[in-house]
Amino acid sequence: MKHGIPVLKVNHQGHPTRTVGLAGLEGGVTRTAMEYGVLYLPKVENFPLVDGFFFMESPRRTLVGLQMTTASAHHTTTSTVKQFTEHLAAYFEGWDELSREMSWEMIYIKNAFSKKILKWQRCDVVNPNNETDAEKKIVAFWNNEVHQYQFMLTRDFLSKITEM
Repeated sequence: MKHGIPVLKVNHQGHPTRTVGLAGLEGGVTRTAMEYGVLYLPKVENFPLVDGFFFMESPRRTLVGLQMTTASAHHTTTSTVKQFTEHLAAYFEGWDELSREMSWEMIYIKNAFSKKILKWQRCDVVNPNNETDAEKKIVAFWNNEVHQYQFMLTRDFLSKITEM
């Protein structure tokens, strides 16, 4: 796993304070302004890459992706990352401009009974014998710009938050 200081540790008040559901793209969607402090939850199965995400403004503009998993590895592919960014461009006004200089963090949320993720989660090319320049860019972005963390949901943690 790639470590550093997660933006939520630097700005613990930047966490989401409300949720917004994202409909599927099949019938078309109206683009909206991206908002900080909102947990976006896709209302469709098989949404690419994440189960939910939010944006933080400080200390730097950051997309935080959330992925629930019990697996000890959760690799992705260039086509999944591309599909995810295409979805973001469809949902949010001015995504091309907003996404420039934006850092990414992936948080893999695991239950206490699952195996810990011990290694960096790769982004693989679907067909390594026919790798395109676009795929090379996505792999380089994933390897150099995406910070990965995991959070273990323990019974103690769940008890504490349900007491609130």
